Amino acid sequence: MFFLNHYNLPIENIRGQGYDGANSMSGKWNVLQSLFLEDCKQAYYVHCFAHRLQLALVKTTENLGPVWKFFSMLTSIVNLVTGSSQRITDFQSAQEDDINERLAADELETGRGANQIGTLPRATDTRWSSHFNSVCSLIDKFDPTCTTIENISMSDPNVTCSVGQARRIFEEIRDFKFVFVLHLIYEIMGTTEILCQGLQKKTQDIDNAMALVTKRLLTKLREDGWRHFIETVCLFCATHNIDMPNMEDRYMVGTGRSCQQYDNITVDHHYHIDIFNATIDFQLKELNRRFPEDTIELLVLSSCLDPRESFKSFNIENLCTLAKNFYPLDSVHKKYTL
Repeated sequence: MFFLNHYNLPIENIRGQGYDGANSMSGKWNVLQSLFLEDCKQAYYVHCFAHRLQLALVKTTENLGPVWKFFSMLTSIVNLVTGSSQRITDFQSAQEDDINERLAADELETGRGANQIGTLPRATDTRWSSHFNSVCSLIDKFDPTCTTIENISMSDPNVTCSVGQARRIFEEIRDFKFVFVLHLIYEIMGTTEILCQGLQKKTQDIDNAMALVTKRLLTKLREDGWRHFIETVCLFCATHNIDMPNMEDRYMVGTGRSCQQYDNITVDHHYHIDIFNATIDFQLKELNRRFPEDTIELLVLSSCLDPRESFKSFNIENLCTLAKNFYPLDSVHKKYTL
């Protein structure tokens, strides 16, 4: 406050504020955002939309057990495979062998830039795209990843570290539930990628991107995408020799003891309703909560003041709507003529 007053910048003239999203800055109580709002009701706070997308994913991860377990295991997989220069070399050798085998079986196309040998990128909490890249890379390099982990698990524990961890991870990565959630996250994040790209373009694209992702694609995936999705997962399991459960069997919780069973549901019901639908529903809820219509409207309307390309985006109707809906104190007693 002192800084603004020192440079003769009246607080009552603030019309917007934005920070990195930390609670000390953007929280609703007794922090910088709320302090400014006390003196200026029209100093609207707009959180970085790209960060909102990341937070929606993080919230889903924190609140859904299967998703949390998946990302926890994904981190362990990446750390194990890329834990040393020797392991990275072994992983790349496994990729080369896998590519040669698939080329010989005519399963891959050839051409410039095709069939590149790489690594497993790490997922970071602050970058949404890093999670998506990590998931895509694991699907593409699934067999070389399993081969590398299996080789570590079969090493002499007196010579090689993390042998016990490798054995546990190898069991998990070859489990049907892990593969199921891997593909589910791939589908959801692949759909949400449209919104991510929209956030990097001009603000007019955000509203359309948000509507496309939440109202059409994710909803369509939930309502009509189950059969195609489970067929894709089963095909992946068959290709990579992963045991699949009988989807018509009763789903057993824990060790399978009768005292642990609280519901009489099938395996298909568990994966379809308890994981597939529940994950999509929670992601939709978070996207709608973190991208409220009023904030999107404020940003879209404000884009009419974008000075780029000689105010190419200027729109008098949007400007009047902006003043009427969000800054009525600035427009009181004024009449607009279009």
